[in-house]
Amino acid sequence: TGPPKLGIVEPMHAPAGTRWLQTDKLPYRDEHGNIIGILGFALDITARKEAEAALHRQHALLSAVVEGTSDAVFAKDLEGRYLIINTAGALALGHPVEEILGHTDAELVPEATARRFREADAAVIAAGQRQTQEETGLMGGQLRSWHANKAPLWDPDGRILGIIGVSRV
Repeated sequence: TGPPKLGIVEPMHAPAGTRWLQTDKLPYRDEHGNIIGILGFALDITARKEAEAALHRQHALLSAVVEGTSDAVFAKDLEGRYLIINTAGALALGHPVEEILGHTDAELVPEATARRFREADAAVIAAGQRQTQEETGLMGGQLRSWHANKAPLWDPDGRILGIIGVSRV
C-alpha cells in the first residue's frame, strides 16, 4: 500500500566489506492491484561514497590548515569578491566571515585602502606570478601594516580565476 521508495542510499554489509547501494523499490501488483511483492533496482555507488568521504577528509584537512594559522588566508575572484577567508582574516577586516564572502574590499574597508588592495591584486594577476607586498591601510577601524604573499588562482586549464593570499597582520 505504500508509495515507491526511490533513490534510497543504504549500506550492504558483506564478508568482503561494506558496499553502498542506491535503491529504488516499487510495489509489484497483480492484475487486481494487490501488492504481491516488491520490484527493486540497485546501483552500486560504493566508489562514489568513497570519493565523497575522501573529498570530505581533504576539505577538513584544508580547513584545519587555513584556520590553524594566525595569518589572514584568502582567495578572491577576478572581480575582487572574496571566495574564502579564514577567521584571522575576517578579524583583521573587522567583519564576520559570512559578511565578507561574496563581497569586495570596496564594500568592507575605506575607499583608499580598498583601492590599494585592488591595485596590488591586479598587479599579481597582470604578472601571472606570485608577489610579496608590504601593504598598509585602515582595517577594522585601525591603521595596520602587513606583509602579503599573493599568487594567481589558476583553474585546471591554466586560466587565472583570481588571487590567493596569505597576509601577516
